[in-house]
Amino acid sequence: MVKLISLLTVGALLDATRAVDIDVMRRDLVAAVDAGAVKNTTECHARLLTYEYSLALLPARAPLLEAFDALELEAACGVPRPAAGAPAFPPHSPAPAGAVFAAIVFRGGVHFLGATLELDGRDSGLTLSNYENETAWLSGGVPLTTTWARAANATYETRIDETFPYRGTILGLNVIEPHRRFVRARYPNGGGSVGVETRSGVGQVKSSDILSYGAPPVVPPAAQVYVADPAYAASASEHFNAYASGRCAFAGDPLCPCGAWRDTDGDGNWVSESYWCSNVSGGGWAEMDRGDGFWNGPVLPTNVTLRGGSDLAARAATWSPKARGEAVVTAWRAQGWFVDMFRVDDVVADGDGGATLTWSYGGFQGGRGWQVDGKKGIIDPLPPFYLENVREELDEADEWHFDNDTKILSYAHNGTGPPPEDWQFVAPDLATLISVVGTKEKPVEDVTIRGLGFRDASITYMDARNDFDLTEIEQFLLDGAFHWSFPAQVPSGGDWALHRGGAVFLEHTARVTVEQSKFERVDGNALMVSGRNRNATIADNEFAYFQAKAALTTISSNVFFNGPRSAINFNDGFGGGNVVDRNAIWNVCRQSGDHGPINSWDRQAYRTPLRDPSGGWAPLPTVISRNAIIANYGGSQGVDNDDGSSWYDIFDNFFYGEGLKNDYGGHDSAYHGNVNVVHPYDGQNCINVWAFDASAPGPCVGGPETAEPCSHAHLFHDNICVLLTDVAQGYGTQQQVACAAKDGTFNPKASDQMAKMRDNRYYTANGSAFLKCPDKTELASLAFLQSGGVELGSTEGTIPDDATIMAWGRAALGF
Repeated sequence: MVKLISLLTVGALLDATRAVDIDVMRRDLVAAVDAGAVKNTTECHARLLTYEYSLALLPARAPLLEAFDALELEAACGVPRPAAGAPAFPPHSPAPAGAVFAAIVFRGGVHFLGATLELDGRDSGLTLSNYENETAWLSGGVPLTTTWARAANATYETRIDETFPYRGTILGLNVIEPHRRFVRARYPNGGGSVGVETRSGVGQVKSSDILSYGAPPVVPPAAQVYVADPAYAASASEHFNAYASGRCAFAGDPLCPCGAWRDTDGDGNWVSESYWCSNVSGGGWAEMDRGDGFWNGPVLPTNVTLRGGSDLAARAATWSPKARGEAVVTAWRAQGWFVDMFRVDDVVADGDGGATLTWSYGGFQGGRGWQVDGKKGIIDPLPPFYLENVREELDEADEWHFDNDTKILSYAHNGTGPPPEDWQFVAPDLATLISVVGTKEKPVEDVTIRGLGFRDASITYMDARNDFDLTEIEQFLLDGAFHWSFPAQVPSGGDWALHRGGAVFLEHTARVTVEQSKFERVDGNALMVSGRNRNATIADNEFAYFQAKAALTTISSNVFFNGPRSAINFNDGFGGGNVVDRNAIWNVCRQSGDHGPINSWDRQAYRTPLRDPSGGWAPLPTVISRNAIIANYGGSQGVDNDDGSSWYDIFDNFFYGEGLKNDYGGHDSAYHGNVNVVHPYDGQNCINVWAFDASAPGPCVGGPETAEPCSHAHLFHDNICVLLTDVAQGYGTQQQVACAAKDGTFNPKASDQMAKMRDNRYYTANGSAFLKCPDKTELASLAFLQSGGVELGSTEGTIPDDATIMAWGRAALGF
C-alpha cells in the first residue's frame, strides 16, 4: 500500500524543449573532417548517428545535452554543442473520456522522499507521474546543511548535523544543480568526478606494485545438484544441456566454496547456492571456478601484499587507525570481467618496506572466483586495484571524506575559495525509491510510472543484505584466513552476482509500465525486475551514470550511456520471450571488459512451459532489433552472446563494433539485416562461432518445432559488415571446423557444422574478404567458401564513404 510521506521540494527545474538541427551538425562534422580536425571520421559519423537516433527515440527530451556530451561530439568530432537548457519531462497523455483512475502527481522540483514509496497489491491500477510540463525528480538523498571552513591541504570542512536513517553515514556525495557526483577520497587519484565518470581504468595500483593476493585454504566441495534430460542435446557443448549447481550446507557456510554469496530460495529460506560451485560448470575459464585442480570451487582473495618500496606501501604507514575498518579495496578480476570490493581490516607493515592489507568482508560483487594457478596453489595473475575512503588520500579536486565519529565532511573544491553557496549538497541514503511488490497470490497489476526523474540512490556494492542490516553478519576464521557469508546472489550461470534491488524495484507484478522517465546517478541498479513479473514494459526512458540488469521483459525506446558494466544483461535464457527494441547504447562496460553493451550467458538449462505448454527446454526467442549501439571502452560486440547463449533473433541493428559472437556452445540464433562497422578490438570482427550439432532433436532455429533431428546452427544472412581493421584478420572466425580438405578443396563435412551464412556484404580496405576457418590459423576466401555451398549470394568490396555507411545504418534502424 502507498505510505504517505512528507516531501521537501527544492527549486523548479523547468525549461522549454529546444530543437536540434541535425543537418547543420552533419555539415559541421564534414567541415571538421575537411579541416583535418577529426582523427576517426567514421566513428564520429557513427556517434552523430547515435545522437540523432536518441533524439528520435526521446523527442520530448531534446536536446539531450548529457547524451551529446557523453558522445564527445564537440570534443572529439568538432560539432558545436546545442544551446543549453534542461527540457521538461513529457506531458501526460490525456485520459479517455469518463476514465476513473488513481494517481500520484509530483509537481516540478526535487522531492526528497525520506522513505521508500511502497506499493503492493492494493495499489493496482495506480499511476505515478510528473505534473504536465514540469520536471519532477525523486531523490533518495538527504539534503545537507553546510557551512564550509578552510582546512589543511586546500580542503574545506563542515560539520554535518543531519541523520541518515538507512545508511547511518554518508556513503556518497552529490550536488543538486549542477547535477554532479563527487569521488570518495582514493588512491591512486582518478582525475576527480570528471575523470572517474568519463574514462575507463583510471587510477589503478598496477600489478608491478603487487607482490601477491592471499588465497584461502582448501575447503570441501558443495553438495551437487544435477538435472539432465537425455532427450535434450541442442548444444554441442554437453555441459550446457543440463541444470547444474552446488549448494552449501547452510547460508554463509565457512566450509563451502560459495559461502560468500547468499540469497533466499523460493520458500524464503536463506541459502548459499551457485552454478559456479558445480563440479561440471562450463564455459570460458570455468576450470578456474572448479579450483583448477587445487581448490574445490571458486577462490576469492583474503588480502593483498604490496611490494617493498611501492608508493602505496609507504603511504599506508601514514594512515590513521580509522583506515582500518573503513578503507575499501576495489579490485578487478583478471581479464576485467568484474570488480570485487573488500573492506580493509588491517594494514600490516613488513620489514622490507612493504605492507599487507587484510580483509574479512566483501568479494561477493562478482559471481565467479578469481583466476588461479592450481599447480602452485596461488592467485595468478595479479590484477590491479584502487583504494578509497581514507582521509589521508583526500588530495585531488572533487574528492571528499566523511568522518562518522566527528561528523566532519571534508571536500576538495575544484575552484577558488569554498564551494558556491548555492550548491545544495546531498548524501544518498535510500537504495530503493519506489518498490512495487506483490505476492504470487496477489500480484501488483497495471501500475504505471511515467515522466519522473530518479536520482541520489545509495551505493549497494558493500551491502551485507538488502536492508543493510549489519547485525547478522558472521565472520569465520579458519587456518588464519577469513571466510564470510553475505547475501549477494548468483541467480544462475552468469558471471556477475546480483544485488536484488534497484532505484525502482518490481517483484510479483503484471503489466507494470515504466516509461518516459530518467535515471541519473543512481549508484546501485537503476531498475530491477525481480522474481515473477509478467508483461512488464520499460519504454522511452533515459539511463545515465548507472548500472542495470534486466530479464524477461520488453525494453524499448530507451537511451543508455555511462554505465560500469553492460547496459542490458541476460544472466540466462530461462524461458526467453524478451524484446529489446529501438534503444540507443554507448559508453558502457567502463569498469569491465570482454563482454558487450548487451550481454548474455546461458550456461544452465531451464524447463518451462513458455514455448511448449507441456514443458520443454527450448525457450522462446529473444528479439534484439533496431538498436543503435557503440561498443567502446570494455565492450566488444554490440551484442555479446557468450557461453551457451541460444535462441536470439538479432536483426535491423546498427553496431559500431564487432558482429555476432556466439561461441562456447551457443546455438539456434539468427543474425540478419544488421549493419556492423567493425573497429579494431580483439579480432572477432563480423562473426565468431563454434561448431554446431547438425542432427540433435529439435526444435531448431531453421525449423522444425518438433523433436525430430535437425541442425542447431546459427543463421547469419543479409548483413552489411564494414571492416576498419587489418584485412589479414579476416571478417570473422568459424572455430572447430576445418573448411579445407587435405587435397585443398572445400571439406564436404564442414558446412553441416558451420553457421548458415548467405547473402552478406563485406567491405574491406582492399575489397577482399576472408573467413578464419578453422579457428584462427587459416583464411578461406569468399570464393572458396562459395565453392562448398557456404556464403552463397554474399559479396565483397572496398569500404564506401561515411555518408553511404550511415545511410545504411539509418535504413536498418528505420528512420
